[in-house]
Amino acid sequence: MAVTIKDVSKDAKVSIKTVSRVINNEANVAEETKKRVQLSVNKLGFRPNKSAQSLRSKRSFIIALLYDNPNKSYLADIQSGIFKACKLTGYNLVVQECDYKSPDLNNTIIEFVEDLKIDPLGALTDAYDIVLNGTELGGGSVRIHDQEMQKTVLNLLSIDDEEAEEKFGFLISALQHGCPPHAGLAIGFDRMIMLMTDSDSIRDVIAFPKTQTASCLLTDAPGQAAQDQLDELHIRFHGLEKEE
Repeated sequence: MAVTIKDVSKDAKVSIKTVSRVINNEANVAEETKKRVQLSVNKLGFRPNKSAQSLRSKRSFIIALLYDNPNKSYLADIQSGIFKACKLTGYNLVVQECDYKSPDLNNTIIEFVEDLKIDPLGALTDAYDIVLNGTELGGGSVRIHDQEMQKTVLNLLSIDDEEAEEKFGFLISALQHGCPPHAGLAIGFDRMIMLMTDSDSIRDVIAFPKTQTASCLLTDAPGQAAQDQLDELHIRFHGLEKEE
């Protein structure tokens, strides 16, 4: 008999709703509870119903890899890495060849995404990186400059036309009136200097490096906020000592 979510709930001693939240990576679940549910899932060999998950989350759990030339030597490594990540996270991978020189490329991609209900994790980008001996020095991409493509991306993110107009109307309007293809590139000078000085860590060449706890040893930040500042913003910390 197949293991059900009810069996996991009983074994982990939590509600069915809590098990569902953990399986769907939702918030508001304590870490200890997540671990207990995951242990029960692994112990019982429970496998979530993909159809039920799709109906509940309105996601297909399918991502796509689109490429322009199957003979590129690095494609096999990229595809293998994506496939392993999909297997670990419960996604299915669809591979599709595209002609990047086609003037109808945008419509082809839009139809492909809509027909298969591809999840937004499979977003396509014309991106590039600058790499030196395995270290990334910079990167960038060609920005979305087609109105229909931008609308499709927003719809994939569950943003309907009304919300898109309210939040991004200026951008959609600008794309409607014509926007030439444009790209951006950012160079990581800190990484370049790290390589040039043969430093062991990028923190050795950053002016104000942060520790693993996001604190700055030079400026002693972050500091403690004054009580009057907290009162002004109506923020209260339980157990926080008030300044005299």
